Amino acid sequence: MKMNKPALSPLLAVVFFLATLTSACSKAVQVKAIKAQKIRVESTVSTTSSGTVEADQQAILGFSATGRVSRVRVRAGDRVRKGQLLAELENMELQTISRDALTELSRTKELFAAGLVSKAALDESDKASQVARANLDRAVIRAPFDGLVTEVNLELGELPGTPSQTVKAPIRIVDLGERIIRGSVDEVDLGRIKVGNAARIRIPAVRAEPFEAEVSRVVPFVSTIKEQDRTSQVEFKLSEKQGHVDPLSLPVGASADVEIVVDFKDQQIAIPTRAILGATGKRFVFILQEGHAVKKEIKTGIHNYERTAVTEGLNEGDQIILPPDDAELKDGMKVKAEAQPWP
Repeated sequence: MKMNKPALSPLLAVVFFLATLTSACSKAVQVKAIKAQKIRVESTVSTTSSGTVEADQQAILGFSATGRVSRVRVRAGDRVRKGQLLAELENMELQTISRDALTELSRTKELFAAGLVSKAALDESDKASQVARANLDRAVIRAPFDGLVTEVNLELGELPGTPSQTVKAPIRIVDLGERIIRGSVDEVDLGRIKVGNAARIRIPAVRAEPFEAEVSRVVPFVSTIKEQDRTSQVEFKLSEKQGHVDPLSLPVGASADVEIVVDFKDQQIAIPTRAILGATGKRFVFILQEGHAVKKEIKTGIHNYERTAVTEGLNEGDQIILPPDDAELKDGMKVKAEAQPWP
């Protein structure tokens, strides 16, 4: 005859449940911890979107006359000198007219010196020569300054429009001087930014390490192009502390991630900003004490996205628990901490 196992009494069931619950609660939660340290803490402002590397001077060049392209003398990437001929239209007739006008002016000057023609005749000849030369100049493109050709959109035999009529620049040129970085900041941060503020600029197209820079200009104007995202423009130049940087190593048009240092304090007891919990005015952290997470109220000072100064509530060397992703810290919770290097 098969015997059934006796069922647990209600009292034994409760005892078993409590024992299981106690065992589960006693299991330590794996966490990571760092030591609060005295370090420099900065208050920073970042641009609302990527900034842009720009040249101090850049120009879009085109023909102001009509005609077919007869010669293109440059390619993108070429360095050019001020006044250098870059491209021209079919202009043999204009060249002839200009040459004849110049010859006539020279002859008229000789006649005027000999007293054989009037001053009015000389002025008329000079004016005719200038007009002929201006017409010829409209059929050529010359470099307005020493620079680098960044764009050429001309083909032999085509009939190009003027720069205002075309989508692409016939020829684009930028100067060879220091590069400027321009970026936009939120309007609420405008009052915190001053000329001379230090900045760190990362240009991914050039290198991963940031360039040291400083604010060179703050434009006191708020753009309303985006109604819900009003911004102001700030300009930066690379700091002289890092020595000369070849302008050509910073490609015009490259994106730039900008972080502006608006304030800083040295020797502050600081912790990672992500370790701080609670609402403004009631901030707290969890510190490690004898294998348990202990809630500690704090007051904070200067801060940025990465680190925050703690003005009250912590001592240098206190072990701060970093909130884990898979568990919610509670006061008195048993934890097993793994020390992490910081900063």
